[in-house]
Amino acid sequence: MRHESTVYFPGEGKDFLQDCIMQSIEWCIHTQIKKVVIFSGTGAGAHFAATKILTQEGYSDLQLIAVTPPFGRPYRTNPADPGSPTVRTGIKQAMRDELAALGVAVVTAHLPFKGIHVGRERSGEWTPISEAYGVLGGGFALCVQAVLMACDAGCLESGERVVVASADTAFSAIACRTESFLSPTEGILVEHIICRPMQYRISKAKHSQLPRMWEQSGSNEQAANVIDPTPHITNETPNE
Repeated sequence: MRHESTVYFPGEGKDFLQDCIMQSIEWCIHTQIKKVVIFSGTGAGAHFAATKILTQEGYSDLQLIAVTPPFGRPYRTNPADPGSPTVRTGIKQAMRDELAALGVAVVTAHLPFKGIHVGRERSGEWTPISEAYGVLGGGFALCVQAVLMACDAGCLESGERVVVASADTAFSAIACRTESFLSPTEGILVEHIICRPMQYRISKAKHSQLPRMWEQSGSNEQAANVIDPTPHITNETPNE
């Protein structure tokens, strides 16, 4: 029997980005995994990892891959609030150039689970899969898709062990191409959840109205491996 811990964040979103990435990279060092895939709307997460962590001794051998959705796709800053501001995805050219100079590969593609418009309706046979992954928080499905996209682009080999992170979720996985996603012999495998949200305040807003699990059980946050979202680096505000 082997005991490994999972870190729980008290919520979702970019407030936990830096801690999530640091936990991911520490897991790579712990398990000798060489590649980290970071799902990123703007490139800030990959830039933080490349400039603040991989520049330190002992981390320079890691390879970063930034995966981003199609450039210019609009989305709400808070999906739970229809009135929240609309922003557009995309790693701008200046950031792409900087990431390239830092040795970070950037993959931009349609998300495999995202439906496409057929007339006025958006449909996709894989959309329910994304919704099913949502029981583990909004970032989990993004991480799965990021691995598929990176493998499709040739940045990962099918069967390669990798760590993948979003703003608030990270896990180690065995990669595969999108076409093999559900294959019983070649499909993606999630091996260890490194960190994830404990409460889904963004993807499932009603969850924020319920008592926190550790409050209801009478346990304390430390016992539940819940960490504070305060960034370790105080002079940079992530914008994922």
